[in-house]
Amino acid sequence: MTWLGGLLGALLVLGVAVTGTVYATEPKNAPAFASLDPNAHAALVLHKLEQPEGEGIPATGLPDAASVAGMIPIPGVTFEAWKVPGVDLTSGAGWERARALGVDEAAELVSGIPAAGSGVTDANGVVELGSLDVGMYYVSETNTPAGVVASPPFLVTLPMPHPTEDSWLYTVHVYPKNARVGVTLGVRDEDAVTCGDTVTWNARADIPRNADISRYVVRNVLAAGVDPVGDASKIHVAIDVPGADQLAFGTDYTVVQFGMGDAGFVAYKTLGAGAGAGAAVNRSVGVADRVVAGGERGFDVVLTTAGLATLVKYPGAQLRVDYPSRILGPGEHANQVRLFVNESLPVEDSAITKFGPLDVWVHEKGNESNPIPGVRFRLYLTAKDALAGRNWVTTGDVSEWVSGSDGMFSVGCVRFSNHANGLSRDPNDPLYRPYFVAPLAYPAGWMGSLDPQVGAVTNTGQALRLVFEVWRSGSPSPSESPSAVPSGKPGGTGTPTEKPRWPELPITGARVGGTLLLALTLIGVGVVLIRRRASEGDEA
Repeated sequence: MTWLGGLLGALLVLGVAVTGTVYATEPKNAPAFASLDPNAHAALVLHKLEQPEGEGIPATGLPDAASVAGMIPIPGVTFEAWKVPGVDLTSGAGWERARALGVDEAAELVSGIPAAGSGVTDANGVVELGSLDVGMYYVSETNTPAGVVASPPFLVTLPMPHPTEDSWLYTVHVYPKNARVGVTLGVRDEDAVTCGDTVTWNARADIPRNADISRYVVRNVLAAGVDPVGDASKIHVAIDVPGADQLAFGTDYTVVQFGMGDAGFVAYKTLGAGAGAGAAVNRSVGVADRVVAGGERGFDVVLTTAGLATLVKYPGAQLRVDYPSRILGPGEHANQVRLFVNESLPVEDSAITKFGPLDVWVHEKGNESNPIPGVRFRLYLTAKDALAGRNWVTTGDVSEWVSGSDGMFSVGCVRFSNHANGLSRDPNDPLYRPYFVAPLAYPAGWMGSLDPQVGAVTNTGQALRLVFEVWRSGSPSPSESPSAVPSGKPGGTGTPTEKPRWPELPITGARVGGTLLLALTLIGVGVVLIRRRASEGDEA
């Protein structure tokens, strides 16, 4: 083999550089310099594909549809090519220069000069950069779709030696591969009952296949009504593969918070203001700064050099980031996760947890203007517990609620009945949750039913309002059951609250009695309910 043949073969390797090691086929015959037309126009045809599990077939510069059959094309990738100055392919010295030139040096040489050609891959992942002069080119992906990890820049000579003929190849086909990554966010709130209970968020971020990873950041953006619990060491970061190497906080990854203020979250680092009002700049995660949008709050999990070295051992696996939180009030609270790999655009996902208010109003039967204060209640999650007076809900140090001077109390907020773990739930779903409220006793001189009432919380702004009606001692027991109606707004314990104007508003709850057994069976309660007798002044 001539020295030129070996040199051209080495350059061919550069011309088809992809993520991972690639061995290109060397030309069988090295064409003569005299046959190279310095005035010809050349073309570079790029076929952009997703990185397969293996390293692929060595490229030759010729079209090779058979070798890439079944691979997934990537549209929307922008390529630009710059002619490298000082490389004359019509002379031996020029080829010697090409052989000695590295990608980093070539990048410096083309800095500041306009690109000779550019284009965006089509639906088939193909783009042709045509009408290029003879020479060596520095080719770079300058824009990729979100979730697509850019391949590193490469060098290519135009023309290249034909792989099977004693001639020059002026239209060169290359097949650079890209790793594609995704990220998902889930939420676990099935055990949460009231605001303040733990809600856990679970991010899963892809580790790219066969890619050099210089930067890997999982950004967690928290909704305004969500606060993290504890310090950064409470965040669980791990490679989601059985038996995988463990990642150590402070060694393999750091946690960088932004916009948290007085949320009580202690991070390894805090982003400083540096991008103007309302923004912060993270200067610890790579070559280019990452700007945090104004008003966003949360934290970044940033893989260190040591962590990246561990990450690349598990291509195609996922990194998991789990963190606990507490909900501050009613609302639909949507957190986000974004994955940054190298300098590619981030891919993102979101998840939502929903909490709404629950109120109780006690008044004299037939006389709404006479609220009854001092009535004690407990909250339950099942009909069995409500009837047995066991396993009542405790939030903080509160296990009982008492109606105030307006006859009202509010639980504040509880998890939606029809939404759990990020998904809607119908009444037949095991995670669908009705709420049961049972009175413990009524003040002296008043009597009423001790039957629990049940309802569903499905609104963030309009409270589920369970209404208990009482009558004076010695009066005949009314035959009508009280109702649960949505209120205009929730009320605090013993504070004035807008009164419902029923019977105009719809009934949304009912007393738990034997007559409603079928209805409760349909919402998954499935127990035989025994009506309690009315009581005066006795605690359940």
